[in-house]
Amino acid sequence: MKFKAFLAATILIGFAAFQVEVKADNVNKEFDKSAISPIFTYYADMAGNMRGGLSASGGYLGYGYTGIAVNTDRAGWWRGGKLTLTLGSTHGVKPSEMWLGDFQVADYIEGGTHIFLQDFNLQQQLGSLQLTIGMQDLCANYAVCEPAGLFFNSTFGIHSVASMNMDVPIFPIFGLGVNLRYDISEQLYVEGALYDTPIGFDQNPYNLNIDLSPQDGYIAAAEVGFMPHWSGLGNGGYTVGALYETSQKIANLYVNCWQEVWHGNNGLVITPFVMGSIALSEDLQHDIDLAGGINLKGLFSSKGILGIAVTTSHFLLTPDTELTREYETALELTYQYSIGNHLSIQPDVQYILHPSGTGRTLPNALFVAIRAKVDISD
Repeated sequence: MKFKAFLAATILIGFAAFQVEVKADNVNKEFDKSAISPIFTYYADMAGNMRGGLSASGGYLGYGYTGIAVNTDRAGWWRGGKLTLTLGSTHGVKPSEMWLGDFQVADYIEGGTHIFLQDFNLQQQLGSLQLTIGMQDLCANYAVCEPAGLFFNSTFGIHSVASMNMDVPIFPIFGLGVNLRYDISEQLYVEGALYDTPIGFDQNPYNLNIDLSPQDGYIAAAEVGFMPHWSGLGNGGYTVGALYETSQKIANLYVNCWQEVWHGNNGLVITPFVMGSIALSEDLQHDIDLAGGINLKGLFSSKGILGIAVTTSHFLLTPDTELTREYETALELTYQYSIGNHLSIQPDVQYILHPSGTGRTLPNALFVAIRAKVDISD
């Protein structure tokens, strides 16, 4: 199935929902300009490897995306819908590939130089059920550990047990998928999804080609989440989920937990988190991820967040593997400071033990970066 077929299917779904609501005669027919929300986010990183790894060097890398989101309620089309379209671009140096030689990827916006379709999906709310269909990011719904999103290292975004063993639709190549989420209560939910495995940029330079082939396989995902607000503590999140790739018959199980444990009178909020993932399939070189850290919001300023974290990936050393060490560990220290509502500045330091992305025995690396992020999305 090519992109034109997907576009036609999305239009038909929207039209069907529109017809249902028109018959119910409860749709506002006047288009509200506030129905369209602009989307624009840009990450600008100056980064370098100070020592160790493959070589000491530095440079610039960037990632940005722009588009629109349409609220179908305000547009007067049908109730409970949201259409999203975004285009993305990555450019600049590739620190892990060029300088660090690490397995986990120290800077998650590393993606080479590409321009591509990112999101193109319809999200429909039907009571307690939410349906999302179209081009989407698996990490938007699965394996998310909210406070870990502060950090640069890719393993804090999604466990590398999944991203390195499976063809999952994540940055920078999203994939066609269908996701269903059911909110059992305000705090408890369950969700499941089926995604097409994405095609790489070498054969799909703009992410416009879709080929639903059983031979290439699909990604099945499931998650149960509990999002409590404990009296005296604050917000928390506890999730357990699994991913399965049909073509390679590869599965993994993950658990993420975070909890606000302190709210000080001076605005300080302390949030520790832990993450873990294990491969349930045999003969995989990379079988376990463990990570944990702590965020301190408001420690030095009400506009700042200090984060300290560690992540470790374990490898099985077999006679046919190119790996020379059993693990790679990254220690990360970062501080994000917000300037107004749309700009933040974030220095970051990582010390990477046993960089293991090349099959060579490399010295420990010291990665430093400073990020400017602009977000003017409504």
